[in-house]
Amino acid sequence: MLFNEDPNHARFQIRSYGHGEIKINELVYTTPIVVTPEQIVTDILPSSIAELNSTHFEAIQQLNQEIYLIGTGETQMLMPKDWMIMCAKLNLTLDVMKTQAACRTYRVLSSEGRPVAAVLFP
Repeated sequence: MLFNEDPNHARFQIRSYGHGEIKINELVYTTPIVVTPEQIVTDILPSSIAELNSTHFEAIQQLNQEIYLIGTGETQMLMPKDWMIMCAKLNLTLDVMKTQAACRTYRVLSSEGRPVAAVLFP
């Protein structure tokens, strides 16, 4: 059987996710972050997912990605109605899932060269 190397050319790659922390490249993050293949943003999110508001979604939209993943921590959460309204106004589509699933999804999409942003709450 022949194997082909499938390199991930993303500059920022999620290496692991554990209780309360996310490892991107060789750095460990314990606070909420946004990661794209080209950048890590550490200063646009509140400390709690419950505090997300329109200002945060507008900042996320400025990253100009096509796919937006929201990692809600260790517990799955449904998208609140007010998020749906804010995102509809901004023409922003979100996929909400546990952070572990968001990390896996980000790895796959970034390895395919897709324009993705992962909003991650550890």
